[in-house]
Amino acid sequence: MRQPKPVDAAMGMTVRDYLIFADARPFERFELLDGQPVAMAPTTRAHQVACRNVDYALKEQVRSRGCEVLRDFGVAASEMSIFMPQPDVMVRCGPLSGDSRWTSDPVVLFEVLSPSTAARDRGYKRDRYFEVTSLRHLVFVSPTIVRVEAWHRGDDSGWPSQPEIMTQRSEVLRLSAVGAILPLAEIYLDIDL
Repeated sequence: MRQPKPVDAAMGMTVRDYLIFADARPFERFELLDGQPVAMAPTTRAHQVACRNVDYALKEQVRSRGCEVLRDFGVAASEMSIFMPQPDVMVRCGPLSGDSRWTSDPVVLFEVLSPSTAARDRGYKRDRYFEVTSLRHLVFVSPTIVRVEAWHRGDDSGWPSQPEIMTQRSEVLRLSAVGAILPLAEIYLDIDL
């Protein structure tokens, strides 16, 4: 097996090098953030259930539009990129070439927050996600309280200064770019709060 190149402090590990690094550690989970592999902690039951619920609720809605739902799949600009996060759930549209392990064209991203990563997800990763030109909706889900923060890119390709915040199970998240609606009651199904 090829060994990854040493991490250059100025540039960091590329996606290509990171995949070699990750393949050598098959029982560990990482994501690549600014050229550094960052370990991902095991998730809670509520986190897993929220991801499953989003996946199931969107799968049939987006399929007829030529889109698919993927979980724990990388997002990168290219194999030379130094940023490849693995959002919890994503929707992307169109064919995916080969048996890729990442995509550069997500339309919707979901991050289910955890105490150890919430600040990074809402700050650094959010800002980097906003740079993804295909992205139209970025959604943060709290698995411990009913709270969904949704960022929707405008027709002018700009992002709003504040997210849409929903805190009631009766509210509905609208993902216009993929023609889907997601009641919060479905996101929080089987999660004891």
